[in-house]
Amino acid sequence: MGGVDMMDRLISYYRISTRTKKWTMRVFAHFLNMATCNAWIMYIRHCKQCENPLKNRLHLIDFKLAIAESLIKAEVSEEAVQERPQRRKYQHFVPLPVNDVRYDRTGHFPEHVKRENQMKCRLPGFPGKSRVRCIKCDLYLCLQNRNCFFEFHNK
Repeated sequence: MGGVDMMDRLISYYRISTRTKKWTMRVFAHFLNMATCNAWIMYIRHCKQCENPLKNRLHLIDFKLAIAESLIKAEVSEEAVQERPQRRKYQHFVPLPVNDVRYDRTGHFPEHVKRENQMKCRLPGFPGKSRVRCIKCDLYLCLQNRNCFFEFHNK
């Protein structure tokens, strides 16, 4: 019963709450909770085997958020790219994508953006400026003097 009790406890921390009369949706949400909790337990065991320090391990909620973000950005359809709304004059800071999305080699295409000013290249450690943007990651990366686009999306 130790494993079952621990699973129920982990699921109860951050439960997917669905208010529906359809039993199939409740069962589906429960299976999603079970799958993410099992994946987190396997992740923690792997971290222990690799001897990662405790401060570098993801908590359960951060692990679920990373999974959600990678699933949301997993595929970008051509229709969604073409129907992109016009951007405001001042943009907010776009965080770096999760490594699962960054290195998945799917849907990362450069797009030349007609801007008055160049944007800072987001490759860590490189101070260049560019007008080329990755469609999926929504980050500006150099393609002129240095191929930061390729370096950013490959390990």
